[in-house]
Amino acid sequence: MGLLDGFFTLGADINKTKGEFPQDTKEGPVSPLLPQLSLDMPDEKLIALKEKWEKRWNGSDFKQELEKKQRDNEDYWLGKHWENVADTESGRPMADNLIFESVETFLPVITRQKPEPFVRTMDNSTEGLQLADDVKTKLEFDVDNNKLRKKLQVMSRYWALYHLGVIKTVWDAQKNDYDWAVLRPQKLILDPDATINEEGEYSGDCIGEYKKDKAEKLVQLYPDKVDYITAQVRGEMGTELQFIEWWTRDYVFWSLNKEILGKSKNPHWNEDQELQTPFMDEMGNQSMQTQKITGKNH
Repeated sequence: MGLLDGFFTLGADINKTKGEFPQDTKEGPVSPLLPQLSLDMPDEKLIALKEKWEKRWNGSDFKQELEKKQRDNEDYWLGKHWENVADTESGRPMADNLIFESVETFLPVITRQKPEPFVRTMDNSTEGLQLADDVKTKLEFDVDNNKLRKKLQVMSRYWALYHLGVIKTVWDAQKNDYDWAVLRPQKLILDPDATINEEGEYSGDCIGEYKKDKAEKLVQLYPDKVDYITAQVRGEMGTELQFIEWWTRDYVFWSLNKEILGKSKNPHWNEDQELQTPFMDEMGNQSMQTQKITGKNH
């Protein structure tokens, strides 16, 4: 229960779908047949794809078992102990469990050391070394300014109680800079076939996140959907609407019921580019040449 359950799930085989799509020994398709997501996909097909993702997650045995453990752990952590005789007969302690004490003692220990950024340059020139030092200084400032250590505590508490801990890199428009946000696992839609590797990377095809914002803000973000959004709130633009933000490795899109609000390429990826640069040949004639720059994840 709680902290121990969270620890043992690191090596447990609990996040792999059983039955219809056994992944370890079967050849051929090992997942439902799904189309490849692309930006030119019609909205109707995009809606059908996101509904398949939702159905796979909501109908998975893993999600049902996970939600039950999450509810039980949260009740213990909040001090809502079972007092039923039937519960004690099943081995569930009635009171005085140590989940709150163990979790809240554990968190300061694992976040005691301040996160230290490590910046490396492949260019050992004076300029390259100075750039690496400047970037490290900026990251050290961000760790303190964005209260990363506190956010790591919240994420670790979620991991211990809910078996999932997620931090998302976001863009803060007010600060005009990036930040980190801790996501509540219950607001996520995941791939039930996904695993987490040794580097902490999620292998699933998609991640959906339930978000909410006022209708007046959504019509500013998605001006092409003004009529649809307005109809959803019957003209009361101060009403909050809950929608889903969907992420894949290459794309991101936003859905509200049966409507796609917007879609774009992954904003965290620098796409491949072609730059025109001046070039002088052996005869002294100047022309332009095309320089290809490979995209990098920033």
